[in-house]
Amino acid sequence: MPKRYRTKSFGNLRKVKGWKAVARPLKVRSMGLTLASFLAGKGYDHPHSHVFQEEIYILLEGRGEMTVDGKLLHLRPGDAVLVMGAGKSYQIAQGLAAALDAGVLTQPRSL
Repeated sequence: MPKRYRTKSFGNLRKVKGWKAVARPLKVRSMGLTLASFLAGKGYDHPHSHVFQEEIYILLEGRGEMTVDGKLLHLRPGDAVLVMGAGKSYQIAQGLAAALDAGVLTQPRSL
């Protein structure tokens, strides 16, 4: 039977600085997964949207703020946000704690 899985070690995720693509090294075809780590007050502040693609953001540690369609969300570890296709979003780390989050991007009905 052919091997139906891939593995990849990304090491200590607390050492991630900025963006770290996870899906590409695993050769994923139908979704994306990116880890992001930002210092307090820094982050990704470029509003963007996708026509069809959905995004899920999960805050792993720290505190963060994320704006979706003009609404400011305050995030704590374990919080997850689904941004549906055409939703405009951006995120930024906030406060004294650095933030580490994972973003999962999929095409609807692709999984």
